[in-house]
Amino acid sequence: MHKNLFTALLLNALMSILFKCFVILEQLDSSEHDTVLEENGIGCKVLCVITKYTRMTTYMWMFCEGFYLHKLIAASFAEQKSLRMFYIIGWVFPVFPVATFALLRWYFADEECWAIPINPYEWVTNSPNLLSLVLNFAFLCNIIRVLVTKLRATHMNEPSQFRKAVRATLVLVPLFGLHFFLVLYRPQSGECATLEGYTFLSYSMDGLQGFLVSLIFCYLNGEIQGLVRRSVQRMRLQRMSLTSSSEWRRSTRSEPALAKLAVARGGGKRGAMSNLLRISNDRIRHRYSMNVRPSTVNVANPVEEFPVTVCKPPPKNPRRLRRDSYSIEEFSDTF
Repeated sequence: MHKNLFTALLLNALMSILFKCFVILEQLDSSEHDTVLEENGIGCKVLCVITKYTRMTTYMWMFCEGFYLHKLIAASFAEQKSLRMFYIIGWVFPVFPVATFALLRWYFADEECWAIPINPYEWVTNSPNLLSLVLNFAFLCNIIRVLVTKLRATHMNEPSQFRKAVRATLVLVPLFGLHFFLVLYRPQSGECATLEGYTFLSYSMDGLQGFLVSLIFCYLNGEIQGLVRRSVQRMRLQRMSLTSSSEWRRSTRSEPALAKLAVARGGGKRGAMSNLLRISNDRIRHRYSMNVRPSTVNVANPVEEFPVTVCKPPPKNPRRLRRDSYSIEEFSDTF
């Protein structure tokens, strides 16, 4: 649900920037040639219609957010199984009011790229937007009532719970778009400072809504922060495993220490070969002697007067010895 609202806000911001850059700002430039509004071409009309559509999708998805949360809380936390209805309200329904607005402007007020508002026709798109805000306000009031009722039944003597509930529901104001009630009425006349203040306040609330919603419900969310931390730790572990595997490959490709020792003892290639075989045999004997436990028996020797130690012979099928630390390929590469 939040993804669709963020997508609608992003598309609305993008189309608003494009429309104001290519249509409105050119009108403010005092030049001799005809502006885009004066030419009244088909391109600026299409851009205006798309901007109207993306604007309306934001209001519809704000209504979907309010209706979904109200249904979860008021209906004993019943989860919505299918979101097809919300997709239809959010993305499909705005097509019809915007298409009606485009037809009315095409036949009755086809001028200035439809950018200058004309009251009878603007209400075709403004009425659903205003209705969504009114319904979201009613949803918010009912959500507060349900939460306070449930907290009163479970926590009789804890007023802090009520403050937490009210504070938790107040963060829903930017999600439901209720801050637009502050700039719902636009003054038509008055002092210049008043009109400029209204303009700055209106554009600030409109432009910062996506930032506030993402900050409250995404970046400051403890669950999302935990997921981000786990993702960072997973990336660090993967990087460490890649580093250790690369070091292991480098170590296996290097010259074995045993061959270095054999060459260091000198004697040319044949002497190095004999030294390497001698060292390998010594290691094999040492490992074999570590695996065999001798048992000593004192027997009488007729020749000598002191006892001798007889070692237990090795078993008939001795255990297969492990391979030495060097390989045949490394041995051949050394010489």
